[in-house]
Amino acid sequence: MTFGLDSFGFGYINNSATPPNEYFESLSNTFEEYPESYGYSQWANTTTVSLSFKGLGLPSNLYYRFSDLLSVLSKGSASCIWRLGGICELPKSCANYTSSGLWDFSFKLNFKNTGSSDYIIIPLVSLVADYTYSNGDTICEILVQKIDPKYEDSRSIILGGLVF
Repeated sequence: MTFGLDSFGFGYINNSATPPNEYFESLSNTFEEYPESYGYSQWANTTTVSLSFKGLGLPSNLYYRFSDLLSVLSKGSASCIWRLGGICELPKSCANYTSSGLWDFSFKLNFKNTGSSDYIIIPLVSLVADYTYSNGDTICEILVQKIDPKYEDSRSIILGGLVF
């Protein structure tokens, strides 16, 4: 199932402000990035639901933008693997980043033709999991994955099972 998007961003909602405010950096594709001649423009801002997919899948250009933002927010401690299926990692257990405010950030998807008040917020913390190596070291995996652009179904954002 594929849905059109009016906007897709990564940012922060400040509910403690009066009135509450928010800032989301746009991660939306532009039609200049995927011109019609390449056959991508129809997919430029769409999302697909695939419960068999783990986490959130982003086309390459969106994944690179997200990984840059994550690096800044984590003060350089996050490392994102830029190979296909790559994920981002933090060097310690996920619980170590609670006080940093990193888990206050979210993805926001506003679906096409639904009005500006109809959207989904996906907290970044809902996409993290601890991973323990055989030597006992624990890292925090952020299950936002780079998907392969050569396959047609990877041209859109994939909402996987962890999102729901």
